[in-house]
Amino acid sequence: MGAWPEISRNNWKAGQALRAKYPRSSVSRSYDAAFSALTQKFAEIRLSFSGRESPPHRDIPDLVNQAFSSKTHARDIRRSIRALYEMRLNADYSAGLTTDVASAREAIRYSAIVLRACGVIL
Repeated sequence: MGAWPEISRNNWKAGQALRAKYPRSSVSRSYDAAFSALTQKFAEIRLSFSGRESPPHRDIPDLVNQAFSSKTHARDIRRSIRALYEMRLNADYSAGLTTDVASAREAIRYSAIVLRACGVIL
């Protein structure tokens, strides 16, 4: 199965632990948890990434369609990963934008949607 599920769970737990005191870091960990879970899912269906171990971040939403057969399920996962990616960019690179506890909570919720869909958490 590889280390991706463990990396995903560790990031998700870190996101929860950091939520109140360090919401920017919480948002980043929540995105990384979802990214790692999806990377495992893509590996399971043998997608390759041009010599890389993980896909480029910008390709994730399109790869979701290949990994999940249910269109409704894929739509929810794409919506969640897109929102997480935008939140992560804001948290990590936009000092002028506020990333608060509510944002961190929302990121954890989006992350949970992806992790459940990938079987990383129940």
